[in-house]
Amino acid sequence: RTSNVILFSAAYDLLRATVLAGVLMLAAILFFGVDLQSGPGALIAAVVTLAILLVLFASLGVLLAAFTIVFKQTTAILGLSVTGLALLGGVYFPLDLLPAPLNTVGEALPFTWGLDVMREALLAGEVEADRMALLAAVSAAALPASFWVFSRALRRAQRDGSLAQY
Repeated sequence: RTSNVILFSAAYDLLRATVLAGVLMLAAILFFGVDLQSGPGALIAAVVTLAILLVLFASLGVLLAAFTIVFKQTTAILGLSVTGLALLGGVYFPLDLLPAPLNTVGEALPFTWGLDVMREALLAGEVEADRMALLAAVSAAALPASFWVFSRALRRAQRDGSLAQY
């Protein structure tokens, strides 16, 4: 099935990014003295949130693959997506420092919710179950929706005869 091919081809990049994040967290603990909460609740919340975020990022990857099939150009949109999500998601600095309209957009992004849940779990030892449940619901809806968009893009490219051009 098309969805299996897409999902498994993205698995390497997702696994690599997860391992890299783990290495960076270990470096933060060893070299910068970051005090992560290691209680069972915090660790379980972090792992579950990571799994949910992986599904959400996989959905975004499938949407970008659909864009590639239709338009054959993804370099700019990929860079814009990654940078925009990091900027508006609160990766570089708190969202409160952004202008009000951008802050509102950032707060509405599910990626921001996931980052907030991970931070609260690992830095404060608190579990935001309601935000995690909302993130899970959005992720559960995003993956099949992205596969639907991808299948539509694939059918369009097959119909146009442009699938072999890429």
